[in-house]
Amino acid sequence: MKEKIKAGADFVITQLFFNNKDYFDYVRRLRAIDVKVRIIPGVLPIRDYQALIRFCTICGATITPEVHVIFKPICDNPMKMVKAGIHFAIRQCQSLLDGGAPGIHFYTLNKIHPVDVILKTIRCG
Repeated sequence: MKEKIKAGADFVITQLFFNNKDYFDYVRRLRAIDVKVRIIPGVLPIRDYQALIRFCTICGATITPEVHVIFKPICDNPMKMVKAGIHFAIRQCQSLLDGGAPGIHFYTLNKIHPVDVILKTIRCG
């Protein structure tokens, strides 16, 4: 990463995560090795629990126990899944921004909804 920054990269986008502590720990570790560029957190709004499990298995992202507790019981109800995913992402994004994140990168997987709702809520408070 330092080589990419040396070559001109002026920001970093993280892999998706569900525990904001992981992001803030990562930022502290990068700052400790003198990485000064913006570190933008990558957020995946949850729309489908089973797809989330498959996707995170492929990319190596950790799914927190909280995510399992919230989404596993409603995994057969698409409307509840999207609503809970929006709520979870809004809470996650607001916490990241309040903690000093320079912005949010959404992994949309080519779906504008629910990101449209999340953005509107975060922007309007």
